[in-house]
Amino acid sequence: MATLISWQLGSSDPDNEPNLIQIAQWWAQLSNEKVLWQQRPIPASGRLEEIDWKTQSFDQQLILLETSLRGITLYWRQETIKEERNITANELLLDLTKQQLDIIPSSSRTYTLRVTLPKIIYQTIRMDAPQVGAVRQTNGGLVLLCRDDAKRLEVEIHLAAAQVADIVAKA
Repeated sequence: MATLISWQLGSSDPDNEPNLIQIAQWWAQLSNEKVLWQQRPIPASGRLEEIDWKTQSFDQQLILLETSLRGITLYWRQETIKEERNITANELLLDLTKQQLDIIPSSSRTYTLRVTLPKIIYQTIRMDAPQVGAVRQTNGGLVLLCRDDAKRLEVEIHLAAAQVADIVAKA
């Protein structure tokens, strides 16, 4: 599974829609979680990697509630504020390894937001009645393939011979 997942409004990339679904799943898991919320101007060069993301005094730590993505808009509530907030995205970049989402809003492309989950959580992918296949490798290992056409997801799992033996022993 890719650790960097990107989505951009109007992109013709065939992975654009599945990537948005993955980002939506990650965002939904932030409900009741404490996050670091940062906002920075985009440099004149347009290169996001030039942004200094070191924590600054105006960065916020907050608990998000009722997180959801509807269409291309991210919704949430803050623990201390009753009304729902939202940002319509022009571009989203999710780094699963660092558990951070960069958001370039459609309202202004002069700044970007970063939402970081300080603790690592694992993304759960649920497949209901997927197509399943397995290939035994010459070294005794096994490759499992699970595919969900409706969600356009495919998960490939490589198991070493010892892991296969452990599963068989537990079955």
